[in-house]
Amino acid sequence: MKMLEFTKRVAADGGDSFTGHLSFDFLIFGAADDAQLCPIECNPRAHTAVVLFAENPIMADTYITIVDPDFEKKRPGTPPSPAIPHNYVQGYYWVGHDFVARYILPLATMPSRVGHYSEVMKGPDAFWDHLWRWEDATWVVWDPVPFFVLYHVYWPMRFLGALLRGREWSRVNVSTGKMFEGK
Repeated sequence: MKMLEFTKRVAADGGDSFTGHLSFDFLIFGAADDAQLCPIECNPRAHTAVVLFAENPIMADTYITIVDPDFEKKRPGTPPSPAIPHNYVQGYYWVGHDFVARYILPLATMPSRVGHYSEVMKGPDAFWDHLWRWEDATWVVWDPVPFFVLYHVYWPMRFLGALLRGREWSRVNVSTGKMFEGK
């Protein structure tokens, strides 16, 4: 609730003409009612966390009012309310990111790791847990094209482009489609 209160306060401070999509990142210290919030980032755009609102008609309705200002009038008895994610999803992940970060890298670096085998296996265990119990943020049965384009066209082309240009990269953010190039 504290995050919602913070967000409402920011929106109210923006005035009546304040519109747009804001996403906040917080650090949370403590738990429940005693938690202290520390906002660390504001993204003035749709954020990858938008996947939390899948299947949420309130968010879709809000976007529709941008192109059809009379939309709310067409649906009497539905006052505007904040879009709140459904709680039925265990979690979201990007299988391409998890496969590399939680499966390939821990196993590939196992011979050089100092530590117990069980520590190394936490990554692959988390990968399999996500694969079976979480939802991939890109995959939906009724529209598999974005998933396949992301992993079979977009990322291979980005890697090939970096290779052909001789550009090094330090990390990849699968959820935002960014490749952070090195030197």
